[in-house]
Amino acid sequence: MLLIKLCSGVWKIISNSMLGKPSIMMFSHQLKTKLHDAISIGGENVQQTETARLLGVEIDQHLKFAHHVENIVSRSRQAIHGLLTLKRKGVTPSMLTKYYQTCIFPILSYACPAWHSYLSQESRDRLERHQSLCLRLIHPHTQSYTERLQRSNISKINDVLLQQCKKYVKKIASDTNHHLHHLAPP
Repeated sequence: MLLIKLCSGVWKIISNSMLGKPSIMMFSHQLKTKLHDAISIGGENVQQTETARLLGVEIDQHLKFAHHVENIVSRSRQAIHGLLTLKRKGVTPSMLTKYYQTCIFPILSYACPAWHSYLSQESRDRLERHQSLCLRLIHPHTQSYTERLQRSNISKINDVLLQQCKKYVKKIASDTNHHLHHLAPP
């Protein structure tokens, strides 16, 4: 605990109660990770939390990102309302697909290089089922998900997210000035 206090002074960590209560998260593979001693930084008690939001990405202490997937699926449901409204107004499937690509997919893919590779198969399936739902609304008379993907000229969401992650790593590997360059594969 002394180390945290020392580092907070060296790194100039300042607790700002205007931004909310200060909190700390312990990353671990164990199911439950609890601090035994209370921590205070700059005289303020710090609460332990199991999840935190950083730049729009929900992080949990086990780096599973299941909460993040549920959060983005929930937020994209609001955009699906717009899809349904457009469909009721008689908008063509090609325009509904454009709506999906511009209004729903960005919600589902935001900052994916930070979280996609950590997803469990269950969370990956959750994203795929959600995209399937959207495409079923666009192409209700098409039987299979594969056919709906072909008609919409869209790839499976997990394939697209994986490609975005690979593209990001390539960008890091090719930029010798990038602060993560030394971590990228050659």
